[in-house]
Amino acid sequence: MSECSDKLREQLEKKFNCKLMALKETDSVHGAISIDHTPNKHAIRIDFYTKTEKPNDEHKSTLTKLSSIPSSKNCEDCLK
Repeated sequence: MSECSDKLREQLEKKFNCKLMALKETDSVHGAISIDHTPNKHAIRIDFYTKTEKPNDEHKSTLTKLSSIPSSKNCEDCLK
């Protein structure tokens, strides 16, 4: 399943020039993605950060706002 979710995440990251998953604690990310897998279907939730936040007690990564946040329609079109 991680291969599938990685593919979807990478499509979005490439299209919108963003990072949706921190690989290291020091990474800066623009949002988060969660994917529920069911046979032949995915329930995908994408959250883009609306403000930039430095690391703090709640998160060790820097949360960075994109200069232009994609719409739900833009994200859906990207994943077709």
